[in-house]
Amino acid sequence: MRNWKRKRQYEQQTSGRGTFVPLAFQPGEAFQFDWSEDYVVLGGKSIKLQVAHATLSHSRA
Repeated sequence: MRNWKRKRQYEQQTSGRGTFVPLAFQPGEAFQFDWSEDYVVLGGKSIKLQVAHATLSHSRA
């Protein structure tokens, strides 16, 4: 009975099991875009950089 209960609880558990949903995209179908800010020191001056990041979903490039 204990083993059955333990197995049943595990099967019903919805969190903490490391669920992974693989995503697949056709070329040109999707991309991910993000924006970030950072600072760099050039010639003794702190300059704010605003950087756009784009990742192609099909190739992950």
